[in-house]
Amino acid sequence: MIRVFVVEDQPMMREALCLYIESTNDLELAGEADNGVEAVEQIRAHRPDVVVMDVDLPGQNGVAATQSLLKEMPELAVLVVTTFTTDHHVVRALRAGARGYITKDAHASTVLEAVRSVFAGHHPLTPRSALGAPLHPETAPLDIAEALARNAGIPDVPPGELQVLKGIARGQTNTEIARSLHFSRETVKTYSKRLNERFGTHDRTQLLVRAAELGVVEPRSNY
Repeated sequence: MIRVFVVEDQPMMREALCLYIESTNDLELAGEADNGVEAVEQIRAHRPDVVVMDVDLPGQNGVAATQSLLKEMPELAVLVVTTFTTDHHVVRALRAGARGYITKDAHASTVLEAVRSVFAGHHPLTPRSALGAPLHPETAPLDIAEALARNAGIPDVPPGELQVLKGIARGQTNTEIARSLHFSRETVKTYSKRLNERFGTHDRTQLLVRAAELGVVEPRSNY
């Protein structure tokens, strides 16, 4: 029996997913949550086999929740089921560690098969741009993410620069970013310059707009 936890903030969609799961002979509903913070707490407690995760969630988005969970439970299989179809959303989810990505316009049977598929170690994806490449099973999610990132013009941002970018997205000054990250102010300025070069922008405003367009950060979001 595959134990499945559902994370979805829309009541009708969450109820439908739960009913689909309970209607099968091989899937068992392990729990449900309507926001990212509660989801992380409940999943830690219930230890399901598969998590069906929405991206756009209150409290903590699905990408951040996935990253947090997989640091503690790397064996957990996360299947993103969302309305977002653009490449940069797929990239963010796969880079976070999700094994599969299904859009909500998929038939119920497709979602259920995707749950079984990620549990078995496969990588179901409904966005057409993500299909068709020869992949190694162990690296497939990241391989797909990097291929999509290149096609969509999404730069690969090193961890330190990404933290600075997230600080910019929160509206922090260079001094505030330096203090929160324990960087020198010069380091923050250097990283900001590199970020502008990576994204082809010239100032903070352009950088934030471009990074948000590509789904690398969310403006004024909580990280």
